[in-house]
Order: sequence, then structure tokens, then C-alpha cells
Amino acid sequence: MTKEEVLNQFATDFSDPGSEKSGEYLREHVLRRAERIVQSDRSGLVEAMRDWLQRRSLPHTLLAVAVAQEARLTELVPDLHSLRDDILASRFLRDTQEDLVDQALAVLEP
Repeated sequence: MTKEEVLNQFATDFSDPGSEKSGEYLREHVLRRAERIVQSDRSGLVEAMRDWLQRRSLPHTLLAVAVAQEARLTELVPDLHSLRDDILASRFLRDTQEDLVDQALAVLEP
């Protein structure tokens, strides 16, 4: 599966009417889908989440952090460090949200 195919699968979660009403609903569906994808196409999922991390847009970037943590995508550690740096430099999000990235890094780094 290519990165684009993986992203297209996630697009269905974003178009779900329940996702517009609840961020938790969207998060739950994205994590469930990621769990299935990682078993069959880890590299496609990694590239899709790297795309979301680099977008620096909500909710994609924060969902990518959650997927990286839950699916144990250690390949994204450098991308997460870059995101953390941008948060601390106030280039993206608020510094109070660095905790989300720190939690993911704590799981992914030895």
C-alpha cells in the first residue's frame, strides 16, 4: 500500500459525521484503522504519519503523534523531535502541548 492509499483510508475517518462532533471519536477511529494498517503495511503507515507530522496542522499532526505512540512507530522519532522543537520555539501549537510529544517519545525511545 502506498502512502497515498493509506492517507485515502484515513480520509474516510475524517469524512465521518461523528468526527465533526467529537475529536475523541475521530481519534478512536484513526487509532483503530492504524492498528489494522500497521499489521499489513508498516512502511505505508510510517510515511503517511510522517506526512501528517510535517503538515503542522490540526488535527492531523496530533493524531500522528498518537498513532506513532500506539503503533510503536519508532521510525518517526526524529520527526517527533523536530515537532517538539517547533512547539518549544512557538512555531506550532503551545508549549503546554509538548507533553503529548514527550509521552510518545517516552514510549518510543529506549
